[in-house]
Parts: sequence; C-alpha cells; structure tokens
Amino acid sequence: MRPHPILSNRNNLGIYSLAWLLLISIQTFALVQLFHFTWLYAAVDGLVYGVLFYLFGIGYWFFIRFQDLEHTSRLSLTIEQGTSIIVIVSIWVISGIYILSAIFIDNKEINDFLWKSISWRYTNGFLMFIVLVLFYFLNSYYHHIQIKEKKEADLQRTLKDTEINLLRSKLNPHFLFNSLNSLYALIQTKPENASDMLLELSDYLRFSLDQDYKNMISLADEMANLNRYLNIEKMRF
Repeated sequence: MRPHPILSNRNNLGIYSLAWLLLISIQTFALVQLFHFTWLYAAVDGLVYGVLFYLFGIGYWFFIRFQDLEHTSRLSLTIEQGTSIIVIVSIWVISGIYILSAIFIDNKEINDFLWKSISWRYTNGFLMFIVLVLFYFLNSYYHHIQIKEKKEADLQRTLKDTEINLLRSKLNPHFLFNSLNSLYALIQTKPENASDMLLELSDYLRFSLDQDYKNMISLADEMANLNRYLNIEKMRF
C-alpha cells in the first residue's frame, strides 16, 4: 500500500504547510487591498478557506492512491480526475461560504460578497487542486518506477543465483579439482597421457555445460559422456 506522499514525508509536509500559509496570506492581502474589507474579515476568510483546502488537499490523495496508472487510459483518467476536482472544489467553495455566513451572520455586505465571489473562488480552487493532483500523480509515478526497478533488481539477482546454482549442479567441484590435481601429476610423470586426459576432461566439461537438461538427449550421447568420465577416472587411478 502506497504511503501518503505528504503525511509520510516531513519535507513534503513542511512545503505543503508553507504553501498553505502563503495562500492564506495572499488571499488575506487581496481581500483588504482589492475589496477593502477589514483585516479581521480578510484573515478569517483566508483562514477558513485555507484550513478547508489543507484538509481537502490531504484527503484528495485517497481518490488517487488506488488508481492503476498502467492499465487506465488517459481519457478515463482525465474524466475521473476532472469530475473529482469539480466535486471537491464545489464542496470546498460552498463549505467556506456557509461557515463564513454563520460567523458573520449579521453582516449583509459580507454575505452578499460571499455569493458573488463564487466564480473567482472556483477558478482559484481549480488551479490549486490541479497543481496538487499533478504533484500526487508525479509522486505515484515515481513510487511506481521505484517498485518496478526494485522488482527488476530482485529478478536479476534471482537469475544470477539460479545460473550459479545451475552451473554448480552441472559441475562437481571435487571431481574437477581432483582431475586437475591428477592432470598436474601426469604432466610431471607421464606427459604423454596428460594430453589425452586434458582432451577427455575438456570434452566432458563442454558436454556438461552446454547440455540443457530440460530437453531429452540421446542414449548414445549420454553413454559417450559417461565413457569420457570413466576414461578420466582410469587415468586418475
């Protein structure tokens, strides 16, 4: 199960929190300078929408975490996420309006402004949530790549281990080392026999390494290799 990219990472949580504070500050300043509201209302408005965005933004991850990025078409993904953003932004805007209306219930000017500001709040909400969704998808894609690379590395390691084990199963180390020792002794005592033993040993090893034991082999080939083995043992003893 993929961890939450913000809650599970202190750096991401810090950046997300700083971005949230910056958005609250910008909205507060804009309400004072552009719409000439008091600092009290501007701060409360910015805080309400900022907290809602902070919570909805963290919760939106659960719309994405179970998305299958490999097997879902881009069109379906775009439609699904577009619909989700419309729903979440609508909830964000309307929730903020009702909360602020309840706080400033006796202020008709503020209540009129809240309903008139729906259009630009929707625009701001879409832009902010689109940026957040892109971050979530990039994080999911990066996490998916990491898991894929880890699986490939594990598979390569398993293949190497399998190759080594297969090589060991085809070669008897004791037989090989003993044959080499005997070959060394023959070179010292009977050099004329050493070349014969070397040829037998090389043919025997070549057959053992090249042969795929998953396939059937002829009895003649198996008997020929068995004779090579016996010839080597005769020369050794």
